[in-house]
Amino acid sequence: MNFIKLLTFSGLILFGFTACTTDKEPAPEYRLSQEQLAWQGYRQGEVLRFGRRPNGPVRTYRITAVQDRIDTLYVRAGWLPLPQAEPPRYQHVTVMAQRTDSSAFARQILDMEMWPDRNANYQPTLRVQAGWEAFTDAMLPLAEVNKRTPIDTLKHPGTELLPSATFGPTTYSQVIHAVNRYRSGLPPAGIRPTRHLYYVRGKGVVAFVEDGTGLWYRLP
Repeated sequence: MNFIKLLTFSGLILFGFTACTTDKEPAPEYRLSQEQLAWQGYRQGEVLRFGRRPNGPVRTYRITAVQDRIDTLYVRAGWLPLPQAEPPRYQHVTVMAQRTDSSAFARQILDMEMWPDRNANYQPTLRVQAGWEAFTDAMLPLAEVNKRTPIDTLKHPGTELLPSATFGPTTYSQVIHAVNRYRSGLPPAGIRPTRHLYYVRGKGVVAFVEDGTGLWYRLP
């Protein structure tokens, strides 16, 4: 009799486990809004031209990849001992570019994603990181800019929003200016450190300041 009770109890446990593991809630999916995606202005295959002065030297950069994917992230151990829901999914956009007037390899120039912010109880949060030659850590405050709220200078030190800026023949509005505060370390061979980035909605990087050569700006 005890053996039969044990089998019955074990069957109930197995049934409960099966029910919990097969009847999961659908995975929540967090996507970038159209307002956020409007800041991603790069197109795969396009060639960006930068110059220093009229009839001066020109640098060209080709956009080699624009990757738009959905990542599944296991953000915490709240599902133990039995999973109750599928892990959340987050949209992630990555852009790669290669300088074509030299032998440089492709570099990441934009990383835009929704991600679970541990400091905000794992709420989905926008994170945007822009880069250029020897400058990969420019965290852009797009959430604050889109909401028209002051930029958090603790999260984004040295970053400001310029109402307008003129580079060469072109004037841009709403320009994010980021400063490379990290001067230690050696850049890759043939690459000079970039100290300042200027980023515009729908365009991407429109100008940068490089050690030794100064300002380079996007050509029409």
